[in-house]
Amino acid sequence: MKRDLQRGKPTLSDVPIVVAFFAELDRRGIAWAILGIGSDIDFAVPDAVLREIPPLLARVARSLGWVVAQTWQHEVRSFYSVAINPENPAEHVAFDVCSHYTRSGRLLIRDTALLDGRTRDASGFFVPSPASEFICLLTKTLVKNRPLADVLPRLRTLRESDPNGAARRFREVFGDGDCGDFEKWETLRPRARFEFGMFAGEVCRLARRALRPSGLHIALLGPDGAGKSALIENLRATLGPCFSQQRVFKFRPDVFGRIKVATNPAPHDRAPRSVAVSWAKILYYFADWWLGWFARIVPVTHRGGLVVFDRNFDDLLVDQRRYLVQGVARLAGVLRRLMPRADATFVLEANPDVIHARKPELPVEMLGRQRTAYRELAQTSGRFRIVNAEASAEEVAQSVSRDILLLIAAREEHREIPWSKRAFDIAISLPLALLLLPLIAVIALLVALMHGRPVVFRQQRPGLHGRPFTIYKFRTMTTARDEDGKLLPDAQRLTRFGKWLRSTSLDELPELLNVLRGEMSLVGPRPLLMDYLPLYSAEQMRRHDVLPGITGWAQVNGRNAASWPQKFRLDAWYVDHQSRWLDFKILVRTFWTVLRREGVNQPGFTTSKRFRGEQCEADA
Repeated sequence: MKRDLQRGKPTLSDVPIVVAFFAELDRRGIAWAILGIGSDIDFAVPDAVLREIPPLLARVARSLGWVVAQTWQHEVRSFYSVAINPENPAEHVAFDVCSHYTRSGRLLIRDTALLDGRTRDASGFFVPSPASEFICLLTKTLVKNRPLADVLPRLRTLRESDPNGAARRFREVFGDGDCGDFEKWETLRPRARFEFGMFAGEVCRLARRALRPSGLHIALLGPDGAGKSALIENLRATLGPCFSQQRVFKFRPDVFGRIKVATNPAPHDRAPRSVAVSWAKILYYFADWWLGWFARIVPVTHRGGLVVFDRNFDDLLVDQRRYLVQGVARLAGVLRRLMPRADATFVLEANPDVIHARKPELPVEMLGRQRTAYRELAQTSGRFRIVNAEASAEEVAQSVSRDILLLIAAREEHREIPWSKRAFDIAISLPLALLLLPLIAVIALLVALMHGRPVVFRQQRPGLHGRPFTIYKFRTMTTARDEDGKLLPDAQRLTRFGKWLRSTSLDELPELLNVLRGEMSLVGPRPLLMDYLPLYSAEQMRRHDVLPGITGWAQVNGRNAASWPQKFRLDAWYVDHQSRWLDFKILVRTFWTVLRREGVNQPGFTTSKRFRGEQCEADA
């Protein structure tokens, strides 16, 4: 898509996400102007609304089935975002938005100079006035040390279109001088103005980049013949637009450059080292990993790069013979827990007969044992994903690319959460969890005695932007079944103790873990059932624009006794008016509501009435 835009085919008006995004800016009354189109769409907006643009672009992308895979702040007043179709990564568009044009925290051109006099072109897109485009093009060319000769004809045309306006903008940026003296333009240097607000913003930007790297670290595991090499080559193409660079490592970072090109195509045929030497080798690998993490991996991920490991330290738990070691499984198992982890690890697995047919280095029986070991390893962490390697190389690459895109998109969405809200949640939930730990232990014991095991009820619920997460609650029902083995109705399985837990909201205490993990907030719309997502209207779906909460505005204004339309209106109101002061008031009111045990259920229902979409609206 980038190359197509650069060639001018298709035009901007042919790209649905571009049309929809700028139409949304118009609908919201936000001024904008496209400054240039190359590998990205460069545009300007007023400084007052700059930080609203990345989240707005993400919402428009989601409405079209796309995601914003990356957003990074490359200047104090500039954001770069990549919108991409996860089902077809070849479809992607990069947006580069600025308000003031700055360089290294110093102001060069104000937003008013970029937006004043903007007009719509024949395609319906706003473009800057000739004077604004003139000063923007000239300044960027000089600051980025690009050849002035490449843009000189365009600069002359723009100046001739509005000589007075161009001269005025020229003096604002370069001071006194002749705007028409083309021969001296090569020696010009913009007057970078220092402003404390810009300086402070630059410091914060650099701190955010250090604490929130935009790159990604992934690992690929699987036996020889699973297709890891082909997958790496395919990922280079499909994920190229989302990352500034890509680095591939074999097994470890290799800080000291000891890994040589393999000369033996059958590493398993060689005899392993002694146990003592094997232990020393594992400790060497461990040291190399930590040194390489700081020297090679962190610099790439903090610059927005993709780091891919073809096997990593985890492989020692499956295939020690490959690395010529023995008797190190226990040591490797301990050390791997002390090492930096990949953001995602993909295990390529297939039927041992299929792998053996591709590469008959190992017997089928050994491949079967490795397959079992890889599966067991994948169950140790939610960061592992098993991929069917029997599919074609293109299908495997599409599946892995989609998972990676959704992973980094979810990360970007969580970064939309204001840091003040996250700090508010942790500052209250962590001390509260520690304070209530004895009560939690007592309730857990009582649930085990009255309801049996498991003590904690787990269920998939929609979180931020509808992405599923696992919610934790104390069980309030038994698992009683009828003679056919089917669960009895909720009203028959809900015990007196369970009703008391619900009326006091003590069944919600395990959700403090969801809050600490960042999957929920203390205050927000309650996470409902995954089944409800297809039933929501566009307005009702807005409740997922924020993190779900243990309590919320709807809970302190009717709790479960309120009708579904009322709840959704209250949730939407909270999304539009959220603040930390409002969160504090809701928490105080929640305490009072729980003490009075108001609105535990809707009238005539033992549990909450199910949401049935438009029918609920009609019933109300």
